[in-house]
Amino acid sequence: MEMKVKDINRAIEEIMPKQLRMDGDPNGILVGDPNSEVTNILLSLNVTEEVVDEAIEKRSQLIVSHHPLFFSPMKKMVKGDYYSDIIMKMIKHNISFIAHHTNFDIVDDGVSSAFAKKLNLKNLKPLVPLSHLKKGKFIENYKLVVYLPKGYESKIKDTITKGGGGSIGEYDYCFFQSEGLGSFRGGENSDPFIGDKGKISEVDEIKIETIVPAWKIENCLNKIKEVHPYEEVAYDLIPMEIESNRYGLGIVGDLKECEEFKNIAKKIKDIIGVEKLRAGIVENQKPIKKIAIIGGSGGKYVSYAISQNIDLVISSEISHHTFLEAKNKINIIDITHHSSEKFAIEKLSDYLKHKFQNINVLISELDMDPISEI
Repeated sequence: MEMKVKDINRAIEEIMPKQLRMDGDPNGILVGDPNSEVTNILLSLNVTEEVVDEAIEKRSQLIVSHHPLFFSPMKKMVKGDYYSDIIMKMIKHNISFIAHHTNFDIVDDGVSSAFAKKLNLKNLKPLVPLSHLKKGKFIENYKLVVYLPKGYESKIKDTITKGGGGSIGEYDYCFFQSEGLGSFRGGENSDPFIGDKGKISEVDEIKIETIVPAWKIENCLNKIKEVHPYEEVAYDLIPMEIESNRYGLGIVGDLKECEEFKNIAKKIKDIIGVEKLRAGIVENQKPIKKIAIIGGSGGKYVSYAISQNIDLVISSEISHHTFLEAKNKINIIDITHHSSEKFAIEKLSDYLKHKFQNINVLISELDMDPISEI
């Protein structure tokens, strides 16, 4: 079966919904043709000219990265400009580009949890809940109510299930069904499935109720309309707003047993492949049990870790003043931005390989950490 750029993007959004991204964050298909066929995907944390050259050499039609190429709207595209050159090269070689940034950071099994699993942390939960990051409540699911004539129950239920609805926790095919009397009158240009246009019809109908994730509702409704017998499908959508503690920035977890700071520092050096770390170390050191990880630039969230009595925070781009403010309140290990997020690309690779077994999925060998240790 031919897979297109839009199919890959839709599959990624199933595990990191675009609704989770921070306002204004570039997301999804950013360069290229959504309808282009894909047989080779190149994954990277960043998109550089070297990564694009690698995609050309490896005949990849699609680059998927965590970081967008640009964060502000481009006002010009001219040769010699860093971003323009990269985009023009992608377009010239028919390479599309997808990025999923803060939604990958915020989703429950995202960037920070990928690093947490390298340390075998348990009891994972977000450091900064979504309700602290975005105004208003988050719509995670919709309650979908569909009305249909008798005899079409199984077809509609099967269609909703295939469209991504009907699941609650570990259960699928979750529906409530009731009967009622529906009435309608078709207009002059109608073509009613039951009854005659211009006349009032009363029909014994079935009402089916279920739950559909917000990021799957459009696909689910389109599939219902393809198989529903009525010319005009009658349905209700009820947003289910929640203050979700499932999603958020950063992750907090526990070590199986308390460990000395120096032992954890040694583990982190081995995990990311460095000999030295920047650290802020609490005097009168006590064993470490609870750790917070903030993938990417996490300095402004260190205060959340302090307020939760966390023993150690691991992040990147921690400022001088943040180290001062945190002195003797919490241990800090500051690694590079690239090191804090690179394991998330491995996670995405595993997912795409499982999802699209007929597509070649590669991780870039040229997406290097721009910061060197000397």
